[in-house]
This record gives sequence, C-alpha cells and structure tokens, in this order.
Amino acid sequence: MIFRDRREAGKKLAEKLTAYANHDDVLVLALPRGGVPVAYEVAKRLNSPLDIFLVRKLGVPGHEELKRVNDGLPGSYENLFHNVGISCFFLDLQSDAVKSALGEPMLERAIGVIYRPETERQSHYFTAAMSGQFDAVIHFDETRAVEPLDVFPNWDATDLPKTFSVGV
Repeated sequence: MIFRDRREAGKKLAEKLTAYANHDDVLVLALPRGGVPVAYEVAKRLNSPLDIFLVRKLGVPGHEELKRVNDGLPGSYENLFHNVGISCFFLDLQSDAVKSALGEPMLERAIGVIYRPETERQSHYFTAAMSGQFDAVIHFDETRAVEPLDVFPNWDATDLPKTFSVGV
C-alpha cells in the first residue's frame, strides 16, 4: 500500500488500531522527526492523548543537519523492504501470508541511538522477529524534515518548540 503522505499513513494505521479507541490507558507517542503527523491521526481516531517522545538531539528549522545513514545491512528488514522497490507501504504483520514470509528472525536497526557508522553492526542492529513485536509496519524508504502542523502568524522558525508531557 502506497501513501500520499504521513497523515494518510496515520489514518490507515488508526483503522487497524480501533480496538484501542477510548481506552484510558492508551497514550500515543510521536517522534518529532517524522512521526508527529502519523501519530496525530492515530491519536485523533483513538480519542487518546498524544505526546512527543523526545530524542537526544532535535533539528531546529533553519539549522538543519543532514546525515547520510548507511543502507540497511543484508539480512535486515530495512534492506528487504528497500529491495521491494516501493517507496512507502503498509504491511500487516499479523496476516498469515506475511507471518509465513517473515517467519524467521532478521536483523533490525535500532532507532534513536547515536549513529556511529564504524560500529554500526554491533551497536545498531539486533535480531528480532518483527511480527512478534508489532502488529503492522508503515515503511518509508526516504524521509525528509517535517514542518509544523499549524503555523501561527507569530511563529518564528528559529524558536525552539515548547513541549510538555501529558498530565504535567
């Protein structure tokens, strides 16, 4: 399945997660570097609070930092998904066909770690069976910096965002 943008991907993911709608114990977390539009749609559909999961380093508009990340290693989910040749898609990991095709554990790249290409295999990859971890995957082969969902007239692109945890 190919998505027009991240918001559409979030709406499709939310359709798969409706069993969690209106639960007091559900919190949707988003990573600011691309996950907010997806998580926003999920939280809205599930009627759940949305919070940001902050990582050690965030980009600031106007002060972008471009990084080249090595391609996924052979034998990894990332490499397999890239080699499919579809730029973005939704994969239901609980379907019998997918469980059969991806039954054996593969390498999975850790997200949110300090990127060190010289130790990448040892420090960034672990063996996992994705269908045992997740219900579904939304894969984007390439990403780019995101822009705010709502830009107010007095918004300053150089101003750091103010974020607060839910319930604080």
